[in-house]
Amino acid sequence: FGAGSFSGNYAFEFPGQDLSGKPTALAGVIHANGTTLLLTPGTCDFNDAGTYGSQSLSGDFTFTANNIGTATMTFVVPTKSQITLNFVYFFVSPADLFFIETDADKNTGKPTNYRLGGEMTLQPTGTAFGQSSLAGASVATGTGIDGSNSSVFTGLLTSTLCDGNTPATLAYDENDAGTIGSPSYSGTCMVSSNGRAGFTGLGSSASQTRVAVAYLTGPGQGFLLGSDAAVTTGLLEQQAPGTSFSSSSVQGGYTLSAPFAAEAQVTNFAGQVDADGTGNLTGTVDTSDPSGTSTLDQVFSATISAPASNGRGTMITNAPAGVPTNLVYYIVSPGNVRAISADAGNQHPAVIVLRH
Repeated sequence: FGAGSFSGNYAFEFPGQDLSGKPTALAGVIHANGTTLLLTPGTCDFNDAGTYGSQSLSGDFTFTANNIGTATMTFVVPTKSQITLNFVYFFVSPADLFFIETDADKNTGKPTNYRLGGEMTLQPTGTAFGQSSLAGASVATGTGIDGSNSSVFTGLLTSTLCDGNTPATLAYDENDAGTIGSPSYSGTCMVSSNGRAGFTGLGSSASQTRVAVAYLTGPGQGFLLGSDAAVTTGLLEQQAPGTSFSSSSVQGGYTLSAPFAAEAQVTNFAGQVDADGTGNLTGTVDTSDPSGTSTLDQVFSATISAPASNGRGTMITNAPAGVPTNLVYYIVSPGNVRAISADAGNQHPAVIVLRH
């Protein structure tokens, strides 16, 4: 890697906390110039515990050695003043980088601004974003914090044209700190040429929507951010176009994980399962609970209902330690499934990923 490896248009999302421990997230798109080492002006959205705003973003970067460099980003915090945040970044590849904020008091080592970190993804060269960039259905998943408990959802965002007038719909299942719901909203969307997709009407109010904006990394996919006090962050993933799903759509070997834990009481787990294509899953799962107790090599089994044609279905597991009994799932493609706990009273749910 070198400075020239960081070049092109990148979408990103950095969730975290402010200094009072409230959820915060920064998402946006920016152009990295590997020759002049500048992050030329882009666009970002910032949500600090429900104080939400959109603004321009700029910065610069250096390359250190191996796969590591540093970067700064300057923008205006809503209701406050301009701020510059400092980061260290790590290349996975020129198209995939991870950032962590490094602002800290030089004497105490404690954070002085926010505590943010996340992923930055290269938008494919030559991609022209526009009104049809979200045509069809995308599986939307999100994670936020309701008080001190996690709140998660998974569902479908559907649109035909993001022109600010044509209806777009968002229907999802959620576990909001143990309260199970299935809201549905109709609104509109607008996609800018840089891949920023803005949404209106996809929540109970303008200030309480779990999907306020998305920064696209390709057609139907990208990072999403809510304007809600839970500071929902998550992903849009394009559903396989023209597919009518069935039980045979969930077949073969899958890794099982919950990588987007929102708070410290969420159980960590990972596993490997095999689906027979007729609704049965078997495998092994390892979990680690909030106390640090690990329960390894647990037998996992589950049955899934035949999904609706839109890819939504339900799952019942044998409930190994730390794993929900009831889940709702949505199929992105036969190789990718997203699920959440449907156990009422489970105040610490997570988005669960099944991937070939």
